[in-house]
Amino acid sequence: MSQAHPLQLEAFSVAIKRLDADMPRPVLQFVGSCRNQFDEDRLQKLQDKAVELKIDGDLQFYKNVMCRDLVKLLGGSVAGMHSMVDDHFGISVVESHNSAGPKMDIVLEEDGQQTGFLAQNVEEYADAFLKVLRMLETERLKMAAAARKRAGRFSEQRFFEDFKAAIRPMLNHVSR
Repeated sequence: MSQAHPLQLEAFSVAIKRLDADMPRPVLQFVGSCRNQFDEDRLQKLQDKAVELKIDGDLQFYKNVMCRDLVKLLGGSVAGMHSMVDDHFGISVVESHNSAGPKMDIVLEEDGQQTGFLAQNVEEYADAFLKVLRMLETERLKMAAAARKRAGRFSEQRFFEDFKAAIRPMLNHVSR
């Protein structure tokens, strides 16, 4: 699977340049694991790209964090962004890439409320960054609540309930 990280770095650089003068400067946090040397090299390239774009002071990289630390980081964030491209099973409260799963199942309205943004290129990502940063906190919280409700459709509990409902007719047929 390919990564959207370099594209997101470029978009973040564009968004920072377009920030309103009175807006606080945001910090972009990349959180993930490095499983091998290939991942370590990817991380180094991202850090080098941030220096090249002159945004290294606006980024924080967190590598191989424990689950409780991840939850803490996400809990203190304004928004979450998913960085895998062509990953139909990645679920974030605010999904910001435009591939099959998010487009068809995840980033859809929930009870008439927008649940996130889809982006494929620098301009779309930059626009999404700026929309989130310019939203009132109450708007972000409504979007996050709608997204959490939508994501509930993909929970383990929901999977087990749907699986049991799907196989129940077969089991009833066999037991006769």
